[in-house]
Amino acid sequence: MNCKPGDVAHIVAPYIDIAMRGLPVHVVGAHAGGAVRAKNGDISHDRGQACWLVDGHDCRLPMVIGDQYLRPFRDPGDGAVDEMVLRKPVPLPTIQPDLIPERASA
Repeated sequence: MNCKPGDVAHIVAPYIDIAMRGLPVHVVGAHAGGAVRAKNGDISHDRGQACWLVDGHDCRLPMVIGDQYLRPFRDPGDGAVDEMVLRKPVPLPTIQPDLIPERASA
């Protein structure tokens, strides 16, 4: 499970509604099933084991969403490694020409 009750999370791909990706939400709690009516009148439901009821400051909320579409904002702890840093290319060492023996005598 990505989230737990009380988390603040954001909706991520591959969630089908592209306009909702990145939307911050508050995870209210686990959702056993059934429909939920949002502030704008839309009805959401998800038929899965790992579903959450989420709410927030958007007219499309509250809604039911699967755990696979949520990523929590939380402190990962001291031993965590940032995944984006792992993707960065490693810089090559710079070579100073005056330290190369063939160039020093020239």
